[in-house]
Amino acid sequence: MGLLIYKTTTFFRNKIFIGNHLRTATFVNNSQSEATQLFLNLPFGETMYEQMDRTCDNPFKFNAKELDDDTGLYYYGARYYNPRLSIWYGVDPLGEKYPEWSPYVYTLNNPIAYVDPDGKAPLDIIFRGSDKKEIRIKAPGKNRVVDVPFALNNNKIFDIGMGNDVGRLAFGYTIQAGAGIAAASGGNAGVEMSFVNFSDKTYGGYNYVYAGGHLGASVGDQGGASVVAGDSLFVAYNNSIRAIDPGSFEGKTISRGVSFDVKGGIGAGLNVNQFSGTGNWTDKGWHGVSVGVSIGRRSS
Repeated sequence: MGLLIYKTTTFFRNKIFIGNHLRTATFVNNSQSEATQLFLNLPFGETMYEQMDRTCDNPFKFNAKELDDDTGLYYYGARYYNPRLSIWYGVDPLGEKYPEWSPYVYTLNNPIAYVDPDGKAPLDIIFRGSDKKEIRIKAPGKNRVVDVPFALNNNKIFDIGMGNDVGRLAFGYTIQAGAGIAAASGGNAGVEMSFVNFSDKTYGGYNYVYAGGHLGASVGDQGGASVVAGDSLFVAYNNSIRAIDPGSFEGKTISRGVSFDVKGGIGAGLNVNQFSGTGNWTDKGWHGVSVGVSIGRRSS
């Protein structure tokens, strides 16, 4: 819950707006802390219940947007939104970035995970490659852009179901190099360097660099030895109740996932992995997903 106090107009003077992470004012209190209005909404914004004493009829309801009583629409700046039908009136101005989605859907039909503050697009973590291609990962909070020093080759969007606390995210990229031997099953080892950003207010806005090594195993119909250079992007969410600091991201990490070659003998593979920074899959702490492309030359 958040506490917002507005004193900008005579009508709203000394009114206390008690809202949630979506900026929806659930309660409005007067200067004596007496409740004057209660507003509850369904996930897509439709009014579920409302009660007021008429001393303050707050028109700014879902997402702190003004509800037009005549049309029942909210105005978001870029277009109007109908909460009863859960659709936008008008095409998304950024719809070309989401070709697999209807340009009229609200928050990719997932209002529990995402918010859309201006009617243009849900909020993302945006990885922008050296070739200007973008990989977007849906996450709570404002847009965050990470420029990475390698090509991404394609524009992609991933919805991995990140948590809702905008202050408990870590995101960045890893550059690694290693060698492996593969038969029916294989292994690999190497060194890596990770560049990490945190969404926490105290530590956000800085790049933190972590260096380490990795060991891994794979299963597949492969053969021979390889030397591989790999780049990957990652987003993690800390689901513990402990305070977040850069030191909390250190330590042993385990991962699991699948990979497949996209360029045959060149050895360029697209891989998606889950990882845990707790050393196991059940303890609370850093858990996330990495997406990467490895490029190497294999000798058989």
